[in-house]
Amino acid sequence: MENFFRPGRCYTCKHHILGDYDPQSDYQEHWCEVEENEWPGWHCGMHLENCVFMGIGVAGGCPAYEPISAEVAAAEHNAAGGSGQPAVLITGEQIAEQVSRLAGQINDAYRGKNPLLLGILKGSFVFLADLARQLTIPVEIDFVRLSSYGSKKASSGKVRMVHGLRADVKGRDVLIIDDIVDTGLAMNHLLDYLRRRKPRSLAVCALLDKPSRRVADVSIDYLGFTIPDRFVVGYGLDCDEKYRHLPDIRIVEE
Repeated sequence: MENFFRPGRCYTCKHHILGDYDPQSDYQEHWCEVEENEWPGWHCGMHLENCVFMGIGVAGGCPAYEPISAEVAAAEHNAAGGSGQPAVLITGEQIAEQVSRLAGQINDAYRGKNPLLLGILKGSFVFLADLARQLTIPVEIDFVRLSSYGSKKASSGKVRMVHGLRADVKGRDVLIIDDIVDTGLAMNHLLDYLRRRKPRSLAVCALLDKPSRRVADVSIDYLGFTIPDRFVVGYGLDCDEKYRHLPDIRIVEE
């Protein structure tokens, strides 16, 4: 699958590489550009204890090992949850890159048109605001609010529209803007609702996709990141109305 998120480097050295995460097998490949035969399952912090160069008697271990500074180590420890905050999954810089890419695709696809950007509240408001400011085409903006989570970390499976559509979408080009698509139940509910109102075109733009949880068959036309089955917050996403203000996407442990 495309657009898998690639995490950053490890906490102890700068030359290890983390590969694509496969949500189907819940496995992520790890390797080292120097230690080519390093075994699967390596994780942050294991490097010095399991360095193959130390095992064959090379003084100091791996010749490419470069310890990070205490300041960087402390910052990464805090980002990983040491400060009491959820661990960072996707940085603000990575989000900005994807928002810029998506804006370019939308500008090209809707050139000469005046699409309606339909944001799903509350989670999409930050994403929609950043995306809209990078669009060079005329747009209109409206919002709907769907409820399926309540205060739990899993979808209830029941979808209701709390705040209905105000704009007339008949004959319009409608682009739904959402923060995350996981089960697809809420998105499928909204798509059915809109199709009955006969827009000229209907497409979906989502910052995050969690395909391992998909229940309803939903296609995403413009996608930022595919992520594993973890509960995430930040950049507009919340957990019991907390963490929406965070500038990045973070993992809340179950």
